[in-house]
Amino acid sequence: MSQKTTGDAIPTFIRDMCPVGLSFVQKTVEAAVAALGDDIRNWPDASPVTLQDPAYVGVTVMAMQGRHSYTRIRTPRRAGIHLGARSREGGPGQ
Repeated sequence: MSQKTTGDAIPTFIRDMCPVGLSFVQKTVEAAVAALGDDIRNWPDASPVTLQDPAYVGVTVMAMQGRHSYTRIRTPRRAGIHLGARSREGGPGQ
């Protein structure tokens, strides 16, 4: 799932203050374009479409204003924590 960076999806006053765009794995180039912008088509090796392998769990592609390429970032992984267990535990305020 991707969140398009259009004014009807994200308020423009928030969108315009965010200097980075992030995308985890995407199934299609069109979804990658929706998340990161049309320029991702020029960087096929950096495309989030190439993150399909389980080895890329937790890897995101980042676009930053003023940079002419994309960067991959691996988010920290917490061993032993699973989404199902965390949702049963509840979060803050639950």
